[in-house]
Amino acid sequence: MISFSNISYIPLLSLKPAEMAALEELPKQDKDILLPLISLKKWVNSKTLEKSFDRVNKAIGDRVRLFDLDRAYLRDCQNSENSSDCELEYLEFANSENGYKKWVELFQKNQNFIPVIQLGNLEELESQLDHFIELCKPLVIRFEMSGEYSITNQDFNFIIKLLLEKRSSINEMLLLFDYGDFNRTHLLNCEKYSKFINKLNEFFPKA
Repeated sequence: MISFSNISYIPLLSLKPAEMAALEELPKQDKDILLPLISLKKWVNSKTLEKSFDRVNKAIGDRVRLFDLDRAYLRDCQNSENSSDCELEYLEFANSENGYKKWVELFQKNQNFIPVIQLGNLEELESQLDHFIELCKPLVIRFEMSGEYSITNQDFNFIIKLLLEKRSSINEMLLLFDYGDFNRTHLLNCEKYSKFINKLNEFFPKA
């Protein structure tokens, strides 16, 4: 079981040639102390998602990695009029039926993959959490705090309430607050953010 407390850095990466090349070129000792969160999508012109996983393996070997769905690529797949096999495979991962069954199965088959919990359909969130808890997988909740996909206060409160109800069953959990590109406004709000994080830490001291 991985302990997030041993991780020094979690880079948020896209599955792009430049980012994968930069990751691959890092010294071994640097790769050993980071935990990349990779937004999964099709690798260049590949016909299956298997090539995407192969490229990540080439960059970091068999080290543990986090996977999330790439929102922009998902939207492209949903809007495609003639979906390729790769797009259809991707849409299966994003299908929320039965607690995101296909997404859960991906991590069940790969022990060095850690899931980012999908929040697209909160009606299936509890079922999804239960699936991963049953698999003894660490849970990663990524809250997008700004931009096109920023979470609403109502949805945020719903998720936190559910996590509080299940915290005794969760072995390891990571809460990620993604503010996108950090700018002057964020700097001015650092004190507010700090109080917010401290309050959550009271609820989830082990997260």
